[in-house]
Amino acid sequence: MTAPPSPTPAPRVAVAACTDETLPVLTGVEFTLTADQLVISATDRYAFHVAHVPWKPSPKTKGKDEPLTDGKVIVPADVIRDAARILADTDRATLTLTASQFADSAPGRVATGSIIEGEFPGYAALFPTEFEAVATTGTEALSTAIRHITPLLDKADPMLLDIADGQITVRAGTDDAEHGEGPYPQRTPPGVRAFFVFQANCCSC
Repeated sequence: MTAPPSPTPAPRVAVAACTDETLPVLTGVEFTLTADQLVISATDRYAFHVAHVPWKPSPKTKGKDEPLTDGKVIVPADVIRDAARILADTDRATLTLTASQFADSAPGRVATGSIIEGEFPGYAALFPTEFEAVATTGTEALSTAIRHITPLLDKADPMLLDIADGQITVRAGTDDAEHGEGPYPQRTPPGVRAFFVFQANCCSC
């Protein structure tokens, strides 16, 4: 498949991968291949990142280790991050996934790694399919707030989003309650109040 290098969402998904080497499967990023999309996912057991990327696989070629066009493989998260770094300034790259190997390449450069054997935990049931309310706000103001708050967080500090009638307030989950940004205008049904807690690395923009 020819696509943006290391399909663009993959490095962002890899942030959620586990760093505990005693759980090797969770140190990887799972690629689920279908006829029209890649589903890229990673988890450390506490957070799950998932991205859907449209793709069109190339026709299968015959050989001992032929490229996959369907199925699932788990690629080490470190390999995904290396691929993103090595191919950062390329517009297009060729992604190849086989039963044993990952490769992301452009003319003169290639990032490769071995596939992790194992099976990822099922996660589809963790995500709701219906919602009681939806909040809509401007992406620029919210992204700016998140970038301003992130440096205030220690590694273990969460980021807090307080959603109430007509506004969203972003706060650092520290002992100092004065660290906050907003409120920012948004649209929700009347009377809705919601409070969300995120890991800081889940909110990077």
